[in-house]
Amino acid sequence: METKSSGTLIELCSNDADIAEVVKLLSSAKFSVDEPDKDGMTPLMHAAYRGNLHVCRKLLEHKAAVNWNSHKDGYTALMFATIAGHKEVVWLLLENGAKTNVVNGVNKTAVQLGSFVGQHECVRVINNHFSISQLEYYTTIKGLEKVPKLDPANAAPLHGLISMHTIHPVKVTLSLRSSCPQLLAAQSSVCRVLQLLREKMEKEEKEPQALKMHCLSFVVERCAKNGVDALLKLLLHCREDGVAESLDRFLRQCLQEYPNLRSQLLREMVATLAKTPPVSQSSYQLIGTWK
Repeated sequence: METKSSGTLIELCSNDADIAEVVKLLSSAKFSVDEPDKDGMTPLMHAAYRGNLHVCRKLLEHKAAVNWNSHKDGYTALMFATIAGHKEVVWLLLENGAKTNVVNGVNKTAVQLGSFVGQHECVRVINNHFSISQLEYYTTIKGLEKVPKLDPANAAPLHGLISMHTIHPVKVTLSLRSSCPQLLAAQSSVCRVLQLLREKMEKEEKEPQALKMHCLSFVVERCAKNGVDALLKLLLHCREDGVAESLDRFLRQCLQEYPNLRSQLLREMVATLAKTPPVSQSSYQLIGTWK
């Protein structure tokens, strides 16, 4: 049963609450910040559905359970934020540990719900989210290692590269040249970590993220091998008719070298490419606008 204070908090969070009122209540009342209403919705769920970013942040600061899923239909705060189209709240929840593989009462994840109702921006945020803590794991010495797999100084630049929404090879190459050239100097360890992340994503059945790690590793390796400027010149070269022949070959080779041949996503992409001429913009459309 709701206490008077928790009921008041839920009322605030289910409307466009004034952050000052929420802060005052959280600072003075003695109650569970997660105490749900009759439908099993917590204050965080209400605030997420309303898209109240500041209130969500304050609730999380007060240890609100980000993965609470005792809602009558099995919904989580992430699901509510996603179906309501609040991508900033979605990102905040993910940064605070929201799980993406939880399913509701009809066995649907937040991504599946978001796709169904057309909230593609929120789906993109979820599919591309990558916490830097996942990289920090590789920056500490494990077992018999004498050095960590990844230099701690390279964690932030690599995180920035992984967090890019669009992984067009030209954009990635430009980013490597301007924002994180140190990754090329450490190409061997960077590619090794990316491949380890690919394997991890495959085990977690996160095919888009796994293929993304492979593509990033492929570009980093080619940049280090050929030189950034030379690779850019190659990728930007077009025939007289405007077709990006070199880019097409580059992307097709990237897919050919993907080691997980059982990937359903890979098979779908290969099937699409098989229906198009070898020299076309099809690869650009498939990978250049990857979500």
